[in-house]
Amino acid sequence: ALPFADAEFDALSFTYLLRYVDDPAATMRELARVLKPGGRIAMLEFGVPSDPTLRSLWRIHTRAGLPLLGRAVSRDWYEVGRFLGPNIEQFHAAVPDLPALWHSAGMTDAHQRDFSFGAGIVVTGVRDADER
Repeated sequence: ALPFADAEFDALSFTYLLRYVDDPAATMRELARVLKPGGRIAMLEFGVPSDPTLRSLWRIHTRAGLPLLGRAVSRDWYEVGRFLGPNIEQFHAAVPDLPALWHSAGMTDAHQRDFSFGAGIVVTGVRDADER
């Protein structure tokens, strides 16, 4: 429950939020609630490449590369590196169609754009102009 009135914001943006909440659908509904009808929303998130070869390379990077890079910095960053790959994959397995999730929360014109072969994604949408 966000501490804001209904339809208080013209636009919203967020990064990595939905991966860290217990109920992504409820979170999207709450974000839509505080967004004005016709308001825009955008999200930046890590993705998982759909191409099997690229996904294999991504897994090597997230399972070995990130932890090794983190180890060069500190023990804590090593743990972050170990956590990220599995966490990203678990999220996308649980929520495989982000635009559909957004539509169910009252967002129209929700689109996902993949970057870096699907390892990065941006989802954008517009709150339904009809009052709820």
